[in-house]
Amino acid sequence: MNRFLCIAQLQELRIDLYQTHMKARFSVITNNQCLTMSQTLSRKWNEAQIKSWLAMSQYIHPRIDSYIYVKNKHYYTMKKSDIPTRLLVSGNINEWKKSLYYNVQYCRIVENNAADSMNIEMDGQWLDSSRFLNICGDSPRVFTIKRPDGCDGCICRLQLEYDAGYSIEQNRVITYPSGLRVVDYKRTDAAMSQEEIDKWMLEWSIVNEEI
Repeated sequence: MNRFLCIAQLQELRIDLYQTHMKARFSVITNNQCLTMSQTLSRKWNEAQIKSWLAMSQYIHPRIDSYIYVKNKHYYTMKKSDIPTRLLVSGNINEWKKSLYYNVQYCRIVENNAADSMNIEMDGQWLDSSRFLNICGDSPRVFTIKRPDGCDGCICRLQLEYDAGYSIEQNRVITYPSGLRVVDYKRTDAAMSQEEIDKWMLEWSIVNEEI
């Protein structure tokens, strides 16, 4: 398991349409934190989702004027509003160079009175006191998360919070330590063997070196 689910206010959105795929990149604010999210969709495999994005864009009003581009040429403007659209967004997360990335799998408009929320859940096993190995699909991901007492040597299911390192309160930016933090956890009877861990970490190392 590796998933997030949030309700947030849309700040800015850019959609790029190409012959083979679509890219959507947008920023939202939830619980006074600004988060950047993205999704890439193949025209061959995800045409229905691309059409859904384009249909939704007609009803979207970000806080900042936002745009759709077709082959890098401006095509459509989503006009800004003092009452920005609120979105329900879900997907999975990844960490790279100590930054957290939100990979969107689903997005839709919700009512303006829907409350801010952010829920992050993940399964995996700690490699040491601060590195957590998660397998998302067939892809290994390593996160920097402080290990609670009693969580070593087994697979745990985590309930997490992310602190972006700042919050926006009454037009002031307040800074504090950033990163993922364990809110709750559940130990399981399962565990990855050292052989499994070594295999996943080799794959993770190769992929990250290529990046």
